[in-house]
Amino acid sequence: FPVTIGKEGRDTRNSTIKYSLDGLTWSNSSCPAATPMINAETVAWNGNQFVVGGSHGIFSANQGGSTFTAATLPTGFTNFSTTSIVWNGRNYLAFGVGRGPSFRSTLFSVNGTTWTAQAALPFTGTNISSIKASWNGWQYVAFATADPAVSPLMATSFDGITWSSGNVNGFTAAAGAAAWNGLNWVGAGNSVGNELKLSSDGITWTNASSGDFTANACIVTGK
Repeated sequence: FPVTIGKEGRDTRNSTIKYSLDGLTWSNSSCPAATPMINAETVAWNGNQFVVGGSHGIFSANQGGSTFTAATLPTGFTNFSTTSIVWNGRNYLAFGVGRGPSFRSTLFSVNGTTWTAQAALPFTGTNISSIKASWNGWQYVAFATADPAVSPLMATSFDGITWSSGNVNGFTAAAGAAAWNGLNWVGAGNSVGNELKLSSDGITWTNASSGDFTANACIVTGK
């Protein structure tokens, strides 16, 4: 049951969630009317449930993805903008930015519907505008984009609690996303330059290609 998120109409702030039973015919999912999904950025799947995040919080859906309901976030997280959600086989981690207590936060959830804030943060900068994270079965790799744009930040973790800074050598600005292919991490940047890179450990990266390359997501389909 694929689910996709995107923007519809001239007002690019408004996002649409669609679901499909075959990947060919798509229908609109039902979302809470009182809590519109604005700028939907990330979707995660745990084998039974979809969880979608955007600038108005986090939403979870039934297996088919036809009906989404708003998740319960910690107090003070009304303005939390979710930029990445990861399922690690046991629980979800949501990464994002906001104002007040939700500033540069990481949220934890077992069921995708009730979330708690984690004290541990992969990044501590004051100008973080987006965090993109991935999981390969034993390691998280997270990239942060700063506003105004500066050198990208990267961190790794084996448990989502203790984070270590990585080496972002070669990424000239914002790093868009990373994916694991079974042997290596593939990192895609969204700036001009050598922005497609490989890493075996998620820490040290080397160029995989040259030329102008822009990406907001990275998907690997095989080794």
